[in-house]
Amino acid sequence: MKKAKVSVIIPVHRESPEVLEACFNSVLHQSYQPAAVYVILDPHCSTPAAETVTQFAQDTSIKAIRDPNQGSASHRNLGVSLALEHSDYLAFTDADCIVSRDWLKELLECMNVQPPEIGCVGGTNIAKESIFIG
Repeated sequence: MKKAKVSVIIPVHRESPEVLEACFNSVLHQSYQPAAVYVILDPHCSTPAAETVTQFAQDTSIKAIRDPNQGSASHRNLGVSLALEHSDYLAFTDADCIVSRDWLKELLECMNVQPPEIGCVGGTNIAKESIFIG
């Protein structure tokens, strides 16, 4: 059985370099390596964020693309159009998220036990800080 190709799509807007570094490192150090990582930059992406993306794009698995349209939905759609023909699966995360080391492996394990009509699976989202007002 061939190894499934998974592309990761990450929209970037105005995240700090430290937040982007943590996100990219978590994606690049997966136990199941992604075939490609598409980082889609907002047209109003801050200079520090753009510089951090450029630095990480020197890694051959990261492809940085500036989307002339605004908004995460547009960025995800562009990432899908770029990755779809080269990938068996697409995985999405946001630029301010840190994924666990086995994130892709666990998503693929879930997909492999689903009936064919199931098209997506997801995991738990845990906020770094409590955002609920009590």
